[in-house]
Amino acid sequence: SADTNNFGVLVLRTLALMRDLEPKPKMLINLAPKGFEEDWRRATAAVERALELATHVGPDGFGVFNKKWLPGFGLVPVLAALRAHIEDHRLGDAPRADLRRWYWCSVFLERYSSTVETKSRRDYSEYKRLWNGEDITTTVMAEAAARIGSPTYSVRDSTSSASSVYSGVFCLLAINGARDWAAAEAIELQKLEDHHIFPQSYLNKRGFDPKRDKAAINSIVNRTLISDATNKIISDKAPADYVVDTRVFPQPATDLVGPHFIDAAALSSMMAASAGSEGSVLREVYERFSVSREGAIVSEIRRACGVTKSAVPPADESDLDDEQ
Repeated sequence: SADTNNFGVLVLRTLALMRDLEPKPKMLINLAPKGFEEDWRRATAAVERALELATHVGPDGFGVFNKKWLPGFGLVPVLAALRAHIEDHRLGDAPRADLRRWYWCSVFLERYSSTVETKSRRDYSEYKRLWNGEDITTTVMAEAAARIGSPTYSVRDSTSSASSVYSGVFCLLAINGARDWAAAEAIELQKLEDHHIFPQSYLNKRGFDPKRDKAAINSIVNRTLISDATNKIISDKAPADYVVDTRVFPQPATDLVGPHFIDAAALSSMMAASAGSEGSVLREVYERFSVSREGAIVSEIRRACGVTKSAVPPADESDLDDEQ
């Protein structure tokens, strides 16, 4: 909400963390006045630096190319306080890499979607201890190893930017160099939106039910960044048709779709989805596409999080649940 996500509140929560306090509303109201002005300046600079880092589209940033794609304001105070600690103590590359892993794990675990105060204090404290030389596995990395590393980890249920997973995938697309297929310019130079890869109207006309199949149609695995102009050309066309349309792909699709986490198998499925495909045949094609693209997305998520895939799922992941 505006009350909890405005800049001033983010600064206050950052200030509380930097004083090693839990950033609960009651604590923010009762912050001790001694040194407040200096602490406020430090926290303000830290939040500005964190937002600079978040909006940087590159391997060192977090790809928030438009503010609507920020995967949750709850991350910002922790990012700000930890980045300030790194810079104040002139720490090296390893803590910066730790911070990037913390960020992406938090995004793809949806760790800061609710009740963020206790998690914020815990994460801030644990990473300070880690960087002070303690041999610990942080809570977030243990949880990520169990969940994101699990062979059952899936992102298919993410269908809107209300999910930090959904927003996080689009930030990864930006960092990965995804461009509009027709314009082929950097994301900063184009107004790109999330659009369907298998057009919604194409699927609906061929046996997909708008209500029953809504989640499958709108899944993150069927969305990518393209311009509204390109999307209008695609309209309700079959993927097999628009993939060879030079208005959509002036260059061969094989040269342009990789940064969109569309690998050869996923592109092959798109080529198999023709105007005549329908019913169970189309569902099989769409499922093959979904499996391939989700695999590419999850692989990139694990890379960003510094997590490897486990051989078998953990017996019980509930023990690692953070308090809600």
